[in-house]
Amino acid sequence: MLGAVDWLAAVGRLHPLLLHLPIGLLVALCAVEALRRARGRTEVDASRGVLVSLLALTAFLAALTGWLLHESDDYGDPVDLHEWLGIALMAVCAVIAVAHCRRSPRFGAWLALGALLLVPTAHYGASLTHGADYLLEPWRSAERTAPVASDDADPFAAAEPFFAEYCTKCHGDAKRKGGLALHDFAALLAGGEGGPVVVQGDPDASEVIARLRLPLDDDDHMPPDGKRQPSAEEVDALSTWIAALDGAGGAEVEIVLALPEGPVDVAAPPGEERDAEAARAAVAQLQGRLVHVAPLFADADLLHVAFGACALEPGELRSLLAPLAAQVAELDLSGQALAPDDLAFVAELPHLERLDLRRLRVGTLDLAPLAGNESLAWLNLAGTRAAPSSESALSRLPALRTVHVWRTGLDVERLASARPDLTVHGASSEPDAPLEVEPEVAFHRLADESAAREGLRATNAACPITGKPVDPRYTILFEGRAIGFCCPNCPANFWSEQEAQREDR
Repeated sequence: MLGAVDWLAAVGRLHPLLLHLPIGLLVALCAVEALRRARGRTEVDASRGVLVSLLALTAFLAALTGWLLHESDDYGDPVDLHEWLGIALMAVCAVIAVAHCRRSPRFGAWLALGALLLVPTAHYGASLTHGADYLLEPWRSAERTAPVASDDADPFAAAEPFFAEYCTKCHGDAKRKGGLALHDFAALLAGGEGGPVVVQGDPDASEVIARLRLPLDDDDHMPPDGKRQPSAEEVDALSTWIAALDGAGGAEVEIVLALPEGPVDVAAPPGEERDAEAARAAVAQLQGRLVHVAPLFADADLLHVAFGACALEPGELRSLLAPLAAQVAELDLSGQALAPDDLAFVAELPHLERLDLRRLRVGTLDLAPLAGNESLAWLNLAGTRAAPSSESALSRLPALRTVHVWRTGLDVERLASARPDLTVHGASSEPDAPLEVEPEVAFHRLADESAAREGLRATNAACPITGKPVDPRYTILFEGRAIGFCCPNCPANFWSEQEAQREDR
């Protein structure tokens, strides 16, 4: 298998990992040298030698992997400037090392040259991965929200904002994955390694429309899963624009981009509309209840939602999460009291992949309402008594690949034999007895939450998670004691630590 590995590409792709090392070392070396000179010291600090040695080594590795990445991936001409600047910076770092070893009086001058050379090198490198206008993009977002009318002299004018928003970071002038660039009309018509992607006047025969309309979980869908997705209306508008192309330009079509607002108000997958205002209000309401809401990763469309520091009432989940239903990919409901309708709502979440139902405050959990969800791949039931019928419900979750059934009462062997493709984590082949010895966690809900928060006075002055001063707004009751935190995220971390400690005991 190792013989089939493209080692040139494999080593080259270490470049994004290694390039930050010489940057940090060069900045640290400048700081050490500036501090030495500010104090008027003539002797050389021992730390300088360590920093210089590491700088020379990591600069060489970063330049080498960058060159290999250029040779193995599809980048356009703009990468050449970044590559030569990187090689020049590596050479300067080598001279800095030599100047240090020889105690040269020009060491400071070479160090300053390296710092100056770092700026354009890093800038052009970031432009390759994030786009040339990455820094200014937030300031220009207001301009892009306006409708873009077409221009007979420039048939690409109407569609350019669409491709700039969703495509050109990977298929632009700087980076051309698959040999495809979509930054101008000529490049669009030229296509890539697989041939043309647009057939003028025929959107149904255009590869770009076909890729945009594939299911989100299809490997050929574009943009890839995890990136911002265009709405169905935007794709339809692009299709109309292609249909209006007559081979000589003049597509009089208006494409309006639906750009997101707010830190976690990310775009919905194709074909799934949502009210942006309702979504923002839902996020604000959840965060006010100390629910942790965050994108799965940078620029992700899907969300991780954890109710660790919030006590839910049975049947309340739908009203809280309905505006975000199309975006929830990971949901933590551990320790909550759920009603059958809550599980029925969870089953309706179209992109849910991970679900945590540990130690639910229910008598016996029936998973039947959850059956039928087509995306759930990971489920944790540890410490929750599950009804025997739950084994049948688990078999009706087609995407499920991993389930944790410690102390649930479910038969590990029977589950494994019924679903050979399912990884079952449990204690033994015998039915695992439900957890009986752990006391129920006491949740406190008061009628007026704002008044309750004002009435609680934390017994601690510093946050137990970060050590920062306590903010009275983030105070919880734990074992009869009011504990304060510095931000809405810390209570969730606190509950997680308490659960881990109970498991250890």
